[in-house]
Amino acid sequence: MNIRTRNIIAACMLSLAVSSHASYIWWEGEDAVTNNFPRRSGFSPMNEAERAVLSEGAWLSIDGTRAEPAFAEYTVAVPAAGTYDLWVRKFWKHGPFRWRFGKGEWREVGRDVALADSVTLRPLVGANWVRCGAVKLDAGTQVFRIELTENTGAACFDCFILSPVPFTPRGKLKPDEKYGQAPEGWFTFEPGRDTFENAVLDLRGLNEREAGSQGAVFRRGDQFVFEKTGAPVAFWGVTACQNVWMMDKDDVDYLARRLAKMGVNMVRLHTSPFDESTPGPVTRKIHYLVSALKKQGIYVGINWYCLACVHVKPAWDLPELPNGYQPMSALFCYPRLQERYKAWARALFASTNEYTGMTLATDPAVAFIELIDEDNYFFWTFAPKQFPEPVRAALETQFGDWLAKRYGSIQKAKEYWGPGPAPEGAKDDPASGRMTLYPASIMTGADWAVASRNARRMRDQVEFLVASQRGFFAMMRDWLRKDLGYRSCVVPTNWKTADERVLGPLDKYTYLAGDATARNCYFSGPFKEQNGAFGFGPGDAYADRSVLNAPESAIMLEMQYADYPHVATEGGWAMPNRYRSEGPLVMAAYGALQGTDGFCPFVVEHDWVNTLPMW
Repeated sequence: MNIRTRNIIAACMLSLAVSSHASYIWWEGEDAVTNNFPRRSGFSPMNEAERAVLSEGAWLSIDGTRAEPAFAEYTVAVPAAGTYDLWVRKFWKHGPFRWRFGKGEWREVGRDVALADSVTLRPLVGANWVRCGAVKLDAGTQVFRIELTENTGAACFDCFILSPVPFTPRGKLKPDEKYGQAPEGWFTFEPGRDTFENAVLDLRGLNEREAGSQGAVFRRGDQFVFEKTGAPVAFWGVTACQNVWMMDKDDVDYLARRLAKMGVNMVRLHTSPFDESTPGPVTRKIHYLVSALKKQGIYVGINWYCLACVHVKPAWDLPELPNGYQPMSALFCYPRLQERYKAWARALFASTNEYTGMTLATDPAVAFIELIDEDNYFFWTFAPKQFPEPVRAALETQFGDWLAKRYGSIQKAKEYWGPGPAPEGAKDDPASGRMTLYPASIMTGADWAVASRNARRMRDQVEFLVASQRGFFAMMRDWLRKDLGYRSCVVPTNWKTADERVLGPLDKYTYLAGDATARNCYFSGPFKEQNGAFGFGPGDAYADRSVLNAPESAIMLEMQYADYPHVATEGGWAMPNRYRSEGPLVMAAYGALQGTDGFCPFVVEHDWVNTLPMW
């Protein structure tokens, strides 16, 4: 089947499944027989709207610092002996705890857990389902006890469930409940967990028996092709965050099978800086996800260094950088961070996957590795004046070295530049080889920016930054190949610039050190936002918008560059927007017209989501 046609068919497909609900046991967090939680806390629901989010309108909550561990005990009636899955609905990753039934072994639920769904009570406070694990229980009354493992901070418990069959979280609904709501003229869409039986349409057969069976994914001109056959391949994918690979193995297996049924042949793994210098629990979780997807004929792309939501941590062993610093642009120029980055890469890509017997670097099911997510020298975040001194010194020294090599000395470069505005607060020091750089805002084509710079100095700065950024991408491409044996494609980055007219082509030129270009691009209606970029609340306003009425938007404009494959590594129709269902069809159609080689919309969830998170 033509690969473009396949993607359009997959975009059109909706599969329905019906599942039965075996006997489950459900109890409320606030109904403890005994506990030392306060009657109310700062996280107790404050109004009817917040109570409506919670099961039975309340939850057990605590905040602040306490002298002893908080605990709660419950009496649970188990109707039949068997193995049950225990789930808890709680406040995000706050409140790590341990649990047990009777005198059984203590089990822990830490902070590093997978959140199966999310419903917001108020800004920055929500209720999330977390799977605690399987437990064997005898019939009869059981004493269930939880104890917080930290004596400070917030913890909230809404409800618990023991289920003998796989449980699909849907807010405060019990397994045999449905919302049953739809606007007038619409029907409800609330499918149960997919059993994969008697499917009207199952696209699993479009995928290979096992991803990688045709060899690694290479670049040939503006296409991805398979190593062994030379056949072209395009990727119809999704992006998965840490919540996906931190799930238990059977949930990972279920999701992999479900994605294959829906026609997906690519999952892009998206994480903040992967910071295990030696293989640890996160490495093993990622390894298992890759192996599960591979069995369903699904390839992976791995984005393992995203700075949008993370900052320097003590575990990075970079004491010269402030704890909490967000190192935008630093990876391109700061050698100490590059060393740490390579150590993380070696742990993730060069350690043997116990489930496949090979490393991720040598596994042909890994179609591409992204070097860095949403970062470059040319976006608004490039502001050297605000860099920590070690990073600023490294960048300014490299600029000085580049100028000396080009002109014979820094002084000769300054003579060539002549008079004109220097960077604000410039501390040029030719004697020590350091030269100050303008921020990204002054690199744009705006009239005020042009008037705020020395034209010749700016041309040299931009040329230096282009060489530095492209040089980093080339260095890492070669390092992955020579040191780790990686053979598939390298995607340098996927970001935008402060002025696409002036800086966009230069940024894309640096990508050509890799094997494909990429872009993260979203579509939404206009909105007035009061509660930040990750959610809407009372007082916010938005308008529905169809991309068919706004064809100039980013989804349409992104296409191939310079005879290279192009991937939309993130994107989608941000919510709320009543036209979001057009997204897959439009992406597939325009992808076919423009020759786009992959779409990985953000973000896939555990199963059907009945709430409307923004992404």
